[in-house]
Amino acid sequence: MHFISAVNVYCDYGKTGLSKIKMVGEQELPVKQALDANRSILSPSPPTPFLIEGTFRLSSPPVLLGYEREQLRKMSDPPNLPPRDATFITLFLTVLPTLNPPQPFEDRLESSEPSYLEKHLTTWEQDVTRLVPHRKMKTLVCDISGKTVCVTRFFRSLNPPVLVDDQPTTPEMAARYVSMIPQIPGTTLFPGLFDVWLTSDQVLRLLSGDSEDLAVLLYCYLLHLGEKAWVMLGHGVPYGPSAYVLTRHENSQRLVTYQLWDPATGHNFDVRDNFCPLQKVYCLMNDENIWANVQSEEEARHTRFDVVRRSDWLPVFGRNVGAPTGSIQPAVLEYTHTSSSSCQVLQDNLEKHLRDSLMKWRKASRTVWNRYCIAILRKLLPALEYSSWKMDEHLNIDHIQEMQHLLGSHKMFGFPLNMSYTNMEAVTEAMRATGVHYNENPGVEFALAVYIHPFPNNVLSSLSSMGFAGAVGVNHPMESPVTRTSRLGGWRSRKRESQQRESRWEVG
Repeated sequence: MHFISAVNVYCDYGKTGLSKIKMVGEQELPVKQALDANRSILSPSPPTPFLIEGTFRLSSPPVLLGYEREQLRKMSDPPNLPPRDATFITLFLTVLPTLNPPQPFEDRLESSEPSYLEKHLTTWEQDVTRLVPHRKMKTLVCDISGKTVCVTRFFRSLNPPVLVDDQPTTPEMAARYVSMIPQIPGTTLFPGLFDVWLTSDQVLRLLSGDSEDLAVLLYCYLLHLGEKAWVMLGHGVPYGPSAYVLTRHENSQRLVTYQLWDPATGHNFDVRDNFCPLQKVYCLMNDENIWANVQSEEEARHTRFDVVRRSDWLPVFGRNVGAPTGSIQPAVLEYTHTSSSSCQVLQDNLEKHLRDSLMKWRKASRTVWNRYCIAILRKLLPALEYSSWKMDEHLNIDHIQEMQHLLGSHKMFGFPLNMSYTNMEAVTEAMRATGVHYNENPGVEFALAVYIHPFPNNVLSSLSSMGFAGAVGVNHPMESPVTRTSRLGGWRSRKRESQQRESRWEVG
């Protein structure tokens, strides 16, 4: 079992506005972490069972109408400080009474590797466990055939998709594409820690993967783009044991910096960032070797990442036994074109479904739609998708300028909701969680727009923006990785001529 619970955060700004609360962000928490021993997120060593504790960065919308963000960070600010407009929440979650976790899978699987190599990898893992017993290593992993294979065979340079014609794919664009692939925990079908690793072509064919699968895919893309990279296994927030990608950069003054890439969100962080999602570093791996972190310090911001130092990193392969040659990944990844016309049909159907759902939730009240604001939202949503490729959260300032003429005459609340598209029910549930439909002010008006961006291989990003406004208000749901649904909900317009009202507004 791998239960996911979404924590929605609202701002209570009093009873003077059109609504008493405004949603400002969301954080998904794996409740299974609170049920599973030895998998707590931020507990002391040895791990405390049945516990989720830590400070989490909320999935906040890039545009939050009704709020003003702080100015851009000064150039003199330390680089390890988190963005000032990010929102964090500190949580402590446990289960009483404590429950017994399922027994881990302990049967030994048949291996595709030679017996001498299998024995060497098993012995090395045992040696590392004696040195650092709480750091989990992976040398032999199960592939889709049910046999174990050395993990280094999963790494090779693979071509990323072309997202824009006549424009090279950047690392940020590759990370965005990977983050739009739905993530499914590898232990969903199996008890304990047993999971199956997929090759990159299998991930693209199934359109799903777990943390390790997406990290391997992102690593292969970054390697093709010329990055010096490793896949890192460790303990992070909020999902506990997770996989990330570490890249190394050296400037002209030979100053070396390391960046951590989260394949689930597409975001990258400086390893010195206090709010970096990775909290504990266990091991690094690539096509050449596997290195165990044997330093006394395991927090990411205090870890030294020079794998040449044997006192810090213990390699599995050396002079006596070398890494196996030959990757199980395909030589080239092939991508299929996603039909734009089919996406347009899906986009129209999803928008109609969300409009009908909102009116159904508000069946005791009249729902008024402002078509003029809807038209503006439909222009803004594609721009929000493209801005996410550049990892520039401050581009939303330009989007706000588009609505200045509305903000000058209306009090508006709302934000975009972005997620990888899986089905209409998931988007509908995300919209309902925002609580926009609870506004029963007689003068409230709503706007809702949907944009679905097609990526190669039928990977879809859904953006929906919804909000409300009036001479006092508008509300939007949040944004998700592959499916962005932007909703603007409810505002009261200033007094207008009845003819203008009929031409611009529509009553649902």
